[in-house]
Amino acid sequence: MTATVLDLKLVRRIRSGGGGKTERSFLDFVLDGSSLFDVMEARGHDRITPLGWGDRALEAATVRRLRLEEPPLLEGKREPIFVYAECGDLGCGAVTAQISASKGLVQWSDFAWENTWEEPYRDGYENLGPFLFEFRAYRAALTLDR
Repeated sequence: MTATVLDLKLVRRIRSGGGGKTERSFLDFVLDGSSLFDVMEARGHDRITPLGWGDRALEAATVRRLRLEEPPLLEGKREPIFVYAECGDLGCGAVTAQISASKGLVQWSDFAWENTWEEPYRDGYENLGPFLFEFRAYRAALTLDR
């Protein structure tokens, strides 16, 4: 089975506040018009992307890693895709993916739940991805110049 190459866009979203949660504006990953935040929320994850709401230097470093301009944050070419909306700390748990590039394509695959003290937990993520993107369009979409 051949995976479809997807269009990636960053779209401003709001994570609702209340009940001990902080309202948070962030940039969502939208793949061919479908929100990845909505997919995560439907799976019971109260996590948002690390883009559009935190420290600008940390956010710029995240973009460089997502664009494969710097080594990934985690072992196994893994990068946090969704983080805890209150602090963004990996210790609070994150949804991560392996990011790789080959033949002009970028792939997000091998999704898992991770924190700083356990091995990645993959149960429940088997049917998420892989997501393929054309490399140049992918890099162009991952910009903070908005």
